[in-house]
Amino acid sequence: ASAEAKAKGATIGGQDAALRWRTELLRELVAAFARLGHKRHRVESRREVMNLASHIGDLIGKLHKVLPTALVSAAMRPSIELTDLTDRIDGLLEVLRVSGANLAVSTGQQAVEEAIEPMTERGILVIDGTKCRVRDRMVLRYYARSIQHLLSPRSEQSTH
Repeated sequence: ASAEAKAKGATIGGQDAALRWRTELLRELVAAFARLGHKRHRVESRREVMNLASHIGDLIGKLHKVLPTALVSAAMRPSIELTDLTDRIDGLLEVLRVSGANLAVSTGQQAVEEAIEPMTERGILVIDGTKCRVRDRMVLRYYARSIQHLLSPRSEQSTH
């Protein structure tokens, strides 16, 4: 089967085959690191390979630009005062700064100013005076999930 088919788990064993393929790919990556002089990354076990993969994934995740729409979406409630929304975003920004996130805005006010208009134009949110209400929950969830990995990082211990 092709590498793409293996990655999708389309071979016998389904997810096991995809996991074996990813593990082998990561072993090759680690071997390449070693050839380049990065001796710190020796492959001793499957667990070490998976830990390295998790570490690389976390590093890539921190490169993701946190956009105002994602912040508004993550802080949003079914109906919320704009001042409360701004305060909730400021709280998220504090957490994200500590985690080393790549932020597009520096304040909750800036996020609200940059995101509310495009989100209302797309029919995701509705502004009613000083309140903001959700109109399209599915799209809002989609935007919020784009930064979920930064707000609740994976634990060091495996869950399976």
